[in-house]
Amino acid sequence: MSKCVARRSPARVLAFCAAAVLASASAQAQTTSCPSNFTGFGDASIGKAVTCSCSPDQLRGGVWGTGRYSADSSICAAARHAGATGATGGTVTAYREAGCPALPGSARNGIVSHDWGAFEVTFAFSRPAPRCSPTAAQTGLDACPSSMRSHEARRTGDPLECTCPAEQTTGSVWGSGRYTFDSSVCAAARHAGAIGASGGDVLVFTAGSCQGFEGNPRNGVTSSNWSAFPNTFAFSYPLPGCADGSQRR
Repeated sequence: MSKCVARRSPARVLAFCAAAVLASASAQAQTTSCPSNFTGFGDASIGKAVTCSCSPDQLRGGVWGTGRYSADSSICAAARHAGATGATGGTVTAYREAGCPALPGSARNGIVSHDWGAFEVTFAFSRPAPRCSPTAAQTGLDACPSSMRSHEARRTGDPLECTCPAEQTTGSVWGSGRYTFDSSVCAAARHAGAIGASGGDVLVFTAGSCQGFEGNPRNGVTSSNWSAFPNTFAFSYPLPGCADGSQRR
């Protein structure tokens, strides 16, 4: 039962309800609509929190980074990418963070973010903030092979850590989620959303056979259909299932 109804005195009912309405209006006023980006908070201290509301119409715009986003990224689109809000929007809290030497993009929650280099101000939706991603020069990783043909001796689930230069993010790809061993590793990584068009570091997990592969266009790469293939790879673990649900090893 409403507290307003539960009170016996009409005068007290009116006074209580009026106070409740004012408190509700005050709370709503404190959660303002999110600004388009975080650039207006560049002088704020590290960890400064901004709580605001994202409407469904605001869940779009340019986004650069994953977990940590450049200050000129759309706050609401980044919130959707990070999983801080759903497809209908809602209240989010963003935290001002220091710069990062590299901001790799990815495809998450219906939002595709883009790669960028060093940026002096970033923001995130959790504290402590996710770590900055190292640059390829900092990781010292070898370039990814053109395909996984030379790694057929690897056991299922064994990870290969390597880096994809931008010039390797094109090529032939068969499958979706699980890819044939002769697919271009870096083009498949881009198709899977593990990297953007400018490349980046990836973990490639080897897997067993699939009886069929379904292709589709994703993230600027179009993969093709194929029949059975004895060896596959993916970019997440546990491994995605095969297209026809046959083998998931």
